[in-house]
Amino acid sequence: MNVYTTDSIRNVVLLGHGGCGKTSLVEAMAYVSGLTGRLGKVSDGTTISDYDKEEIKRKFSINTSVVPLIWKDTKINLLDTPGYFDFVGEAEEAVAAADAAIIVVSGKAGVEVGTEKAWELCEKYKLPRMFFVSEMDVDHASFREVVEKLTELYGKKISDFFDDEVFNSNFWMYWRTMFAFENWHSALEMKLYIRRYIHHIGGLPDFSALRFTRYNQYESMILPMIKYLESFGVQFHYNVKVENIAFAIGGGMGPVRPRTGTGQDTILKKQAESGTYPRNPFSSPTRKAATRIDLTEADGTSRSI
Repeated sequence: MNVYTTDSIRNVVLLGHGGCGKTSLVEAMAYVSGLTGRLGKVSDGTTISDYDKEEIKRKFSINTSVVPLIWKDTKINLLDTPGYFDFVGEAEEAVAAADAAIIVVSGKAGVEVGTEKAWELCEKYKLPRMFFVSEMDVDHASFREVVEKLTELYGKKISDFFDDEVFNSNFWMYWRTMFAFENWHSALEMKLYIRRYIHHIGGLPDFSALRFTRYNQYESMILPMIKYLESFGVQFHYNVKVENIAFAIGGGMGPVRPRTGTGQDTILKKQAESGTYPRNPFSSPTRKAATRIDLTEADGTSRSI
């Protein structure tokens, strides 16, 4: 068995929307490299990376699979990740361990939400990446449209258009908080958001809707809130780590908020009626009171309150 040193090993993660063809691409690469002598299919449940019973049954990836390939003098560990957002944690773990990424895009479906999320993950972990357009043998697939859309979305970043004066402004703080934008996001995506929302928010076109506190948030919001809570006997302990909390449970009912019959109350009622989501036994209305809180100070000393 050959022994490969770290300079001859590459970890490559495959990302993309659910059902775009990541597992099929891994299967084709394994077949071409000689790892397997037959070309499996997701529909038949015969791929080497989707081997779990649930994956075979549901015909999509649930866990990240590692498929090691030998190509010339290099060992390439392919990380086949799930595309559906229910398993996004699997994808992020794989990206954290990868050296590079392949973002798979369906030639028929084009750029999807999963494609954008894959790009954002690569930006977050600063991974080099390439796009692979799959399903080109499907009717109405268009390689040109996919390439044009990708060029529009990822050709320019927001930081390519704006300087620090904008990024340090109240407007950018408002915008990124409202729409979860980062400096490295697509400039075209921001433009589309502006065009979509600017006429639906009263006062946004002329910025008259923008209202900011006179001082910074700590002085104008946090400090008054602290003083208000302290007036009711609330104690604050800073630069400490909570190690443990001991509770006394029982002795009557705890505080009960008035039920309105809407919102969360409706959800709880539906869950109780269906029986699908049993009530959390730790969230009972029984009175609970903290009897001891164990803290660790910044200097490492411990104390209890």
